[in-house]
Amino acid sequence: MTDRSKYLHFHHFFSREIPETTGSELNMSTSKKHQTFCSQSMAGKPVTALPGIGKANGGRLQGHGTGSATQVLGRYLVNEGNQSQFQSWLKENSGANSKHSADCYNGVREWSNNNL
Repeated sequence: MTDRSKYLHFHHFFSREIPETTGSELNMSTSKKHQTFCSQSMAGKPVTALPGIGKANGGRLQGHGTGSATQVLGRYLVNEGNQSQFQSWLKENSGANSKHSADCYNGVREWSNNNL
């Protein structure tokens, strides 16, 4: 394989379109906590109701003045749904790792898409 053909193969692999998933396909790969969160009202829910946020990360968020799921939704909206900004904020304020911050982002995004 020549250098050019390697490049074309590599470029083709990474430039392919990835099909979008439907809601039912997405639910097959999400947690029960995610599904529950996205199917209910957010009113009155603590931050620990958010996917990816457990007791430890929730406690740290509360220590930074963010105690409710609606406050986290507010941060998502202030960031205009920007994933990297939202996850950076969450990591800085809760200590969440990349997986947990992505789980939270995906839950808030899906809830927003369904309810706003």
